[in-house]
Amino acid sequence: QLVAYIGDRPIAPLMLKALELQEPYFGAHATGLGTLNNGKISIAKASGHVAKVKRKVPEIKKLGGKAGIGHSRYSNLARNDPRMNTDEMVHPFTSDNGKLALMHNGEIYNYMDHYTRLKSKHTFKSYAKDVDFLVDSEVAVHMLSDYVKEGFGVGEALQLIAPQLTGTLL
Repeated sequence: QLVAYIGDRPIAPLMLKALELQEPYFGAHATGLGTLNNGKISIAKASGHVAKVKRKVPEIKKLGGKAGIGHSRYSNLARNDPRMNTDEMVHPFTSDNGKLALMHNGEIYNYMDHYTRLKSKHTFKSYAKDVDFLVDSEVAVHMLSDYVKEGFGVGEALQLIAPQLTGTLL
């Protein structure tokens, strides 16, 4: 489930409630929010459904700002193997410098090709050595970051990376 908000209402409670309302339809193994407040991105996330994450990471309820994104996911991989459901694997993901955050639903089929190319210059926090697994969406935020560093705007960078990522976007 995805949620985004721009406005003046208290952002974290609004987005958490929106994610919570979607849980009966899709379930949730992980919940995360990212907000933009005075030019700074703040992230709070953990494995678990919304109520569990609010207890586990109480600061998620206090994130402030005028814009934000939220993600809650049900994962077949996590259902079958708890090692695939760590706090590090939860969306949203940030660029190395913390200036970009990204969430996505779907599957990027060629993410390992991009990971192989990018792993020497970026930190991949979702990579789990014990299962040799990486969350595909984290590759996209680093690709986006590289284009932004080259001087492209975020919209332009998204247009440049989209054709490079094969898969399904939901």
